[in-house]
Amino acid sequence: MNPSSRLRREIADRVAQALLASGEAREVWLEGALACGFAHAASDIDLRGIVDGAPPAWESRIVDGVRVDLQATAPQRAEELRHLLRSFDVRRDDLGSFRRVRASMGDLMCLRTALSYDSGRWDPVLDPGERQGYRRWAVADQAEVAASLAEDLTGLVEDGLAESASVVCRKLETCLTALECAAAGHPVLGDKWLPLLAGASSVRRSTRPARKRGSGSVRFSDAWPERSWAAGPSTTRCRSLPTWLPPMPAGCPSGTPTGGSFAAAMSTSPSPADSFSGGCPRSPPMARRPRLSSSGVPLMPVTRTAPTDLESLYAPLSSTGPDTAVSVILKLRGETCDIDCLYCFEKRKESPGGARINAAQVHRLGSIFSGRPLSIELHGGEPLTAGRERIAEILDALAAQPNVIRVSLQTNGLQLDDAWLDLFERHCPELEIGLSLDGDALGNSWRVGYDGRPTYPRVVEALELLGRRERRVGVICAVTPYVLGRASEVMEHLASFPAVTTVSLVPCFDAAVTRSTTVVGSRAPTSRALQRRAIGPTGPAWAVTPRQYADFVLEAAHHWVADGLFRRVKLEPVVSVIRRLKGLQTRSCHFSHLKCDHVLTLYPDDRLGSCDELPWPQARLAALGDVHAEADVAGAQGGSPLLRQARSLVTECTTCDYRDTCGAGCPAVRLRFAAAGDEDAYCDHRKRLIDGVAALLAQPDLPPPASCSRLRWRPVRPNDMHHVAAFLAQWDDPTVPRTPARLQVSADGNINTVGLPGVHEADDLDPHHPQWYEGIESGIRPVVDSLTSGWKAVTYDSCQGHAYADLPGAEPRFLSVGILPRDRAEYARTAARLCRAASRAESFLPGACSLVLGRGELACRTTGRVYPTLDLSLVPAVGTTSAEYFEDLAQAVHVLTVALAEAASAPPSTPCACGGDQ
Repeated sequence: MNPSSRLRREIADRVAQALLASGEAREVWLEGALACGFAHAASDIDLRGIVDGAPPAWESRIVDGVRVDLQATAPQRAEELRHLLRSFDVRRDDLGSFRRVRASMGDLMCLRTALSYDSGRWDPVLDPGERQGYRRWAVADQAEVAASLAEDLTGLVEDGLAESASVVCRKLETCLTALECAAAGHPVLGDKWLPLLAGASSVRRSTRPARKRGSGSVRFSDAWPERSWAAGPSTTRCRSLPTWLPPMPAGCPSGTPTGGSFAAAMSTSPSPADSFSGGCPRSPPMARRPRLSSSGVPLMPVTRTAPTDLESLYAPLSSTGPDTAVSVILKLRGETCDIDCLYCFEKRKESPGGARINAAQVHRLGSIFSGRPLSIELHGGEPLTAGRERIAEILDALAAQPNVIRVSLQTNGLQLDDAWLDLFERHCPELEIGLSLDGDALGNSWRVGYDGRPTYPRVVEALELLGRRERRVGVICAVTPYVLGRASEVMEHLASFPAVTTVSLVPCFDAAVTRSTTVVGSRAPTSRALQRRAIGPTGPAWAVTPRQYADFVLEAAHHWVADGLFRRVKLEPVVSVIRRLKGLQTRSCHFSHLKCDHVLTLYPDDRLGSCDELPWPQARLAALGDVHAEADVAGAQGGSPLLRQARSLVTECTTCDYRDTCGAGCPAVRLRFAAAGDEDAYCDHRKRLIDGVAALLAQPDLPPPASCSRLRWRPVRPNDMHHVAAFLAQWDDPTVPRTPARLQVSADGNINTVGLPGVHEADDLDPHHPQWYEGIESGIRPVVDSLTSGWKAVTYDSCQGHAYADLPGAEPRFLSVGILPRDRAEYARTAARLCRAASRAESFLPGACSLVLGRGELACRTTGRVYPTLDLSLVPAVGTTSAEYFEDLAQAVHVLTVALAEAASAPPSTPCACGGDQ
């Protein structure tokens, strides 16, 4: 401590004593650089008083020629800040919490440095755990700043703006120093103190080149280049890839053949078109460093991440800002429609129709949500029954709203003609058109006019017209019993229309419908008689079960890939699942955290409500005329019993292993299943869908019925390795020189470079390394040996499991092994062997242990490629404790080792033991 620091500490002592003696503060904290021992001849002293009641009107004072700045803080505010430090959660699908913490980083820095005065002594305010929380948030904050500066620097260099690039480069250098200081556990003080902080911790600037930030994209075509994902040759080029696919990677010039494979299509970056907010999904500001195994790669604990917060699955409107869109469904004529589909959910609301939404209502919507983007859908009933003049007024009003970023129209297509298309061209050239068509003629049997006659022929005419006019449309296809078992036929039929570029498969989960729609008037149309006959004691004939829907989607997805339809048609919900499997966002609210609070519905009579899939009148929020600002809408949502119930259902998802991919599903549908006491069926079908799509990505040649039911999607993020290809090459080449490994063993059995439990670096090892067995934790060696010697498999990760009984608050880690297949054939062979081994072992495992098989991914930091992996874990059985698990673990390892050896003896072509049936 230099003389300036000592002088200021003495002054701080005197001021603190005076404040405490006078009763003006119950605590006095010293904050900032001085609290860390740093000061110069002109430094001020920062003191904070913790006071009860109204804060006093303190003013800065001069003591012995030194300025003392006094601030008063309520204990509640201090506790709020400490609460932030007790939790750390930064994920790409929810940056709301991170943004809130970043806004408080100045206050958190003060709290991190704070020393509380007590009888002549200054003691740290924060405990070690809270200081560690600050370290994590500070690293994430500085990493976000560094990433932003790096992007600026790249753009400036590309445009040749050398002087500006030099300025940004200096800022980036400073930011990286601050980042490394934060990582070393120091508070992020002003830039002038960074050299002292760096010197205190021997932090030196790294000379290694910066890595590209990962996009979370699939690169299986690079990982396994010897086979195409789609059968048959193709001449598809980059410029002809469908618009729903992300852009091609840098360095792939337009016109370069890609082979047209599904792998090539998936091995790309996020697509702006699939971001709900109208922009490209942002990468996370910082990925937490994974815990590393003795082979130098991330350990993959079966105990997944801590329960996520509710906002990451269901974001309130008040938690998002001007970069997040709100979707508004305009029911232009309410439920009024020119046809009478038997399954129509809008008419079941039995709300008055006939009136028309007007331009004034559109302008009011734009004013209410002037601070954020709006995505507008013209809907019904049938929106075109509003007439050409009114539709033109609506489109002009939307065009006048600067915050409207997207306008779409969902129509049955019966009224579409050249005049309508001309009107759209004049008033809204970018209008996106969606049609309702349930596959072929048989599938459309439920779509009839009031006379009971099918509408299918007229919709086909509309699609042909759209094709001639070179308009592109999306098709909503309802999955009913008439299409079950015919997924290939349905997909081929829909894809045969040149205008169709998107197919959305939506379920008819209507088992709870027990009566026909009420008829206004004395005479019921023929269609209602058909509807009454279709509704039986167990529900309507058009309803499907969740399992039936999931199986149909997976069958459609397999055909979509096998026949190459993915090259020109986007298939939902499959694309949304793929994006979430890859850690990307999607515009589908069923797989996003932007759910019912970000989807509103406006009816002609000024009723403003939540998503139109929710029941009325419960979904009603307010009259549009009574709403003056976005805060009024958020307040009504917060007071809605229906939305509170929806959020409570989503709360159950915060501990689910599938939450990051599933996104908690559709609250409206979940409410219906919950009311019927069958919510498990809804969740099970979502898991089946995710597992099936994950299997499709890894084994696209395997039809859905043959995919393994034991292998579940169980990723861990981040999960990466420095250079996967080099690791695989070294694994199979005994002649490659091996450098000595740094192996230290902790008291809990962890093997790493420092001999401590937790997050620590470890060196790469392979079976040819002289320290191979020494570097494998003893409890997992029999399993690793069975896989590497008996199966000739590559294990990229292993953990024997650690109880951490002597570390209060530490979560136990359970036994796991990660397998890295060399190619697709080995992946299929290993997956089948794992299933057979699990089938043999499950009846012999001790009661406290359960065997779990998982599909995952391993990213290469050097190339950006993503490699599919298979993971094997022993976890506590349901209803057992960790202590019981670890007591039975040795016996479970023996059972598993025997089962692995038996599975290896079967011929390579032996199929999966479960046969894919769940």
